[in-house]
Amino acid sequence: MIARYAIEGRKAGARISIISSDKDLLQLVTRGVMQFSAAQDKWFDEKAVEEKFGVPPSKLRDFLAIAGDG
Repeated sequence: MIARYAIEGRKAGARISIISSDKDLLQLVTRGVMQFSAAQDKWFDEKAVEEKFGVPPSKLRDFLAIAGDG
């Protein structure tokens, strides 16, 4: 549901804030979509995702599948 709302919200022109510590949701981060991780007390934008994982949000699903989600 979170992914669907984020995608539809962006299509409608809204800025989206996701509040979750779930790494899988970071793949939704793009221009206009940010995620706050309470566990890390940090906001993630596209740059922050790439700095943390070494790949852009669009490649995060593949990265986590190869590296393991541990």
